Amino acid sequence: MSDVLDEFIERARAISFADAVDRLAIPVPARGRPEYEGPCPRCGGRDRFAVNRKKAVWVCRGCGAGGKDGIGLAAHVLHYEVRSRTGFLGACSAVLKEPVPQEGEHESDEQRAERQRRIAEAQAQAERNRQAQDAQGNIHREREINKARGMWLKASTERGRDMVTAYLQARTGFVVPPDIFDNIRFIADCGYYEGEDEGGRPLAIYSGPVMIAPIVDPSDTVIGCHQTWIDLSNARGKSRPVLWGVTKKGREARRSFLSDAGRRRPPTPLDVEAGLYTLLPTKKMRGSKKGGLIPILGDPDANRWLGGEGIENVMAVAGAEGFRKDTFYFSAGDIGNLAGPADPDSAFPHPTLKKQIANGQWRRVSVPGPKPKEGQNPAEALQVRAHVRQLLLVADGDSEPLWTASAMARAQARLARADLDIQILWPPEGTDFSGAISAAIAVQGR
Repeated sequence: MSDVLDEFIERARAISFADAVDRLAIPVPARGRPEYEGPCPRCGGRDRFAVNRKKAVWVCRGCGAGGKDGIGLAAHVLHYEVRSRTGFLGACSAVLKEPVPQEGEHESDEQRAERQRRIAEAQAQAERNRQAQDAQGNIHREREINKARGMWLKASTERGRDMVTAYLQARTGFVVPPDIFDNIRFIADCGYYEGEDEGGRPLAIYSGPVMIAPIVDPSDTVIGCHQTWIDLSNARGKSRPVLWGVTKKGREARRSFLSDAGRRRPPTPLDVEAGLYTLLPTKKMRGSKKGGLIPILGDPDANRWLGGEGIENVMAVAGAEGFRKDTFYFSAGDIGNLAGPADPDSAFPHPTLKKQIANGQWRRVSVPGPKPKEGQNPAEALQVRAHVRQLLLVADGDSEPLWTASAMARAQARLARADLDIQILWPPEGTDFSGAISAAIAVQGR
């Protein structure tokens, strides 16, 4: 090997991993994320290929390949066979952004054509795989939508009205008008599924009465349903049951949650403190929610809309303003559907909240920023119809304040238009409207 070729290889090896990544045009990770994730240049997929500039490591979970140097990454991305002399020098050339010296083995026209054929074939196969995944995902999505739609359609429109009314009165302090049952329905005994049994089947850990509401898209087609399990005897638990699930740590400890803890008895404080169990949400959404909303009360043709994350908060504000006939009351289901996706570059570190990462170090939590993602599809988040002139967004005050404030600002920015007046309603600090209003009514009634 000539001195010129030795020097060429050593210079390639001396290129830092981060510089090699940039020279190979690997996309920069979204702000707040430690590494880029995307389709593999060889085997496709969606996020199996990851490159971490800071840790100087790359990996493809599909190919089972990975490494810590730029030359190996270049060979993987550009389909060079790094074990061959020609391929190795080609990868060095890509990292240095200069041709292989005259003294080195050069890729022949036939070799270059073969490599380009492998790249084209890999890209075509990756596209076929993506299309197949999308088709399978659409089939699964439609199946879940049909199940959710069927659940709401089969739910009772008459039975359970007293229980739903009592639940909403307990949560909001107001007796809801009967028109609410144009949307809200009831299931007397609905199973709550969490985890799997020994045969791998979904496991029902609880069954009880459920308030059920539809999730509709902009054309008023039911695309999902929202379930709220009710337990009027549990006033401290917001009139909902207390359900416990086994954590990953609990499963590894082989503790039997199903036979004892949960509905029959709560887990012991020691087991909870040890991280073997966790409280489960008593609300679930089935089918699809993105781009949809939960109609609660009123006519969506109204020019004034009032909505927020949860049904109870919206109904508390609705009651406080007298259930106005000129207003359509709705829920977004969750704050993500209300706020929509954020522009990755608008993310910022939380000033106080931190999380422990894999190496044991603590890192500040990244907060999605107030700027909406550009070019987002309308189906990615709740939409407000063009005829609406006043929109009031109800904030949830018992969630993390900074995270919520950023999300609400993003919702306001995303939905803004010249002919729409948007206002954000904030509850007292540390609580939500349903808690604050119902508590105030209770005090007045004494």
